[in-house]
Amino acid sequence: MTHDRERSDLMNRDRFYIAVLVLLLAGAVLVELVTPAPLDWTLSFQNNDTRPYGCRILYELLDDLFPGVAIREMDLPAYVVLRESVEDSETYLFITDRFAPDDFETMDLWDFVEQGNTVFVAAYSFGGLFADTLKLQTRQVMTNLPRAVFTTVDDSVGVNFVNPALRNTDDFYFEEGLADDFFASFDTLRATVLGVNSEERANYIRVEVGAGVFYLSSIPVAFTNYYALRRGNAEYAYRALSYLPEQPVLWDEYYKPNRLDASTPLRFVLRHPALKGAYWTLILLVLVFMVFEARRRQRIIPVIAPLKNTTVEFVETVGQLYYQHAGHANLAEKKITYFLDYVRQHLGLPTHTVDSVFLDRVAERSGVPAADVRSVFEAIAEVREQVGLSEAGLHHLNTRIEAFYQQSKR
Repeated sequence: MTHDRERSDLMNRDRFYIAVLVLLLAGAVLVELVTPAPLDWTLSFQNNDTRPYGCRILYELLDDLFPGVAIREMDLPAYVVLRESVEDSETYLFITDRFAPDDFETMDLWDFVEQGNTVFVAAYSFGGLFADTLKLQTRQVMTNLPRAVFTTVDDSVGVNFVNPALRNTDDFYFEEGLADDFFASFDTLRATVLGVNSEERANYIRVEVGAGVFYLSSIPVAFTNYYALRRGNAEYAYRALSYLPEQPVLWDEYYKPNRLDASTPLRFVLRHPALKGAYWTLILLVLVFMVFEARRRQRIIPVIAPLKNTTVEFVETVGQLYYQHAGHANLAEKKITYFLDYVRQHLGLPTHTVDSVFLDRVAERSGVPAADVRSVFEAIAEVREQVGLSEAGLHHLNTRIEAFYQQSKR
């Protein structure tokens, strides 16, 4: 009775703990549902990202900007795309925070443009051989604010176009810290300035290479969702892209700042606060369940002694039995039978005919010298010819056979 009462108390206590955990979880879910989700201002520039600084809106509007042409998404490095997926006269479009392809990718992009294609790159900074070849260097007018920090409209930077046909009466304004980068240096012999900031510093240039053109912008945030929906700024992206010819577009999804964040399902879950909280709550509940379930089902595991190997004792007992009864001939015959079975099983030779050819094959396959092989089979023949076998004869046979086993390579 006492044992049953203790067990009942333990089960009631477990139910109480589980009920408390369920109530806590329900409360956390309710708080999460009624609390408005904060905006994520991370710079992603991805074509499926609906956050403020994603590029989903622009990507969906490419069909209107370039009617009747193919728009293809590229999630591979440039050297793979340009060597496998390129057609005649295409535009390769990059929007990211930093554009620094390696040397091979830079050379492939250069060849791509020289052949008459177009490359559009919007990035805050450029690096590697790409920047060195085009003599690019970007700087910020004001650097007191970090990237991806939302600021007030009063903290803004004005940008505009040089071409009178595209120039707006009033500047296009973007938040400080996000659109104040400009080209401090570039190849003035090749480049043409297309856009400037309020201080007349270039932030959009055109560089002619061979039969093609590089279009380079230092304000990638202008092409994101936030400014595509903001009155007075959406027009900037359309006018900037109006320089591009109406031809098939390759939209880059490889050179993105957060490309590795969602490379696995777990990374995707941990990147979103709501999913991250649910994931860790699930882990906690599983651990709690395991602890309580282990307490309820734990049993003593009996110790089972391993089986004792009595083979050696059995052999010693049989040997003593034959020795005490002086059954030397019987024991010798068993040794011979076991030896011939070894020859058949390990050397693959029939033992019904023992001649010189057979002995040579035994020596060849076992690696035992031919003289020692003959000695073994001579000892076997002597034992089988004797009517009564002495202890010395049995010892001689055993010595020859054991020597053969020790020398055999099989």
